[in-house]
Amino acid sequence: MKSMKKLLMMGFLLTTMNSCYTSNKANKEINKAFINYPELVAKKSSEWFPCEINIVKLDSIDNKKSDSIITDLNNRIQNIHDTINNIIYRADTVNNKLQIKKIQKELMIANNLINELKQSQPVFIYRSFKVKDSARIYYLDSQLNESKKSELYYRNKQEQLLKISIWLIIALGVSLFFNFKKK
Repeated sequence: MKSMKKLLMMGFLLTTMNSCYTSNKANKEINKAFINYPELVAKKSSEWFPCEINIVKLDSIDNKKSDSIITDLNNRIQNIHDTINNIIYRADTVNNKLQIKKIQKELMIANNLINELKQSQPVFIYRSFKVKDSARIYYLDSQLNESKKSELYYRNKQEQLLKISIWLIIALGVSLFFNFKKK
């Protein structure tokens, strides 16, 4: 009977001790799952903690700079277009060599502008994407919350000790006052 009682107590004790699910036990199971089934762990992690994508806007200075470059290029292209149209229009009404030389000069200017545009660097506008790992954010948030809880706990404890200390100093002062008053 006593051995049966001891056996039941041992069984109950082992059951209660085994039923605790600690972070170490969870960590071991996750590592085991990662070794045996990494694709399943990756799938579950991505479902539970999806990545957040943030589009970083262009800096206003870069944006103004690129806008001015694009405006300048558009003006140059329009200038070339107008010059070539002017040359074509006047080429039909050419009567003497002086007009031909003027048209050739304008054509050279248009060709120089075209060559300059060909040699100039193209304008690139970049959009930056920042991918945030939400699992890391979640972990860091939980660490921050734990530290805030512990800070609050110790702050409250310190305030209680401070109050007790103040009352003890007051009691000591009152005691000293009455001791010196009797003498």
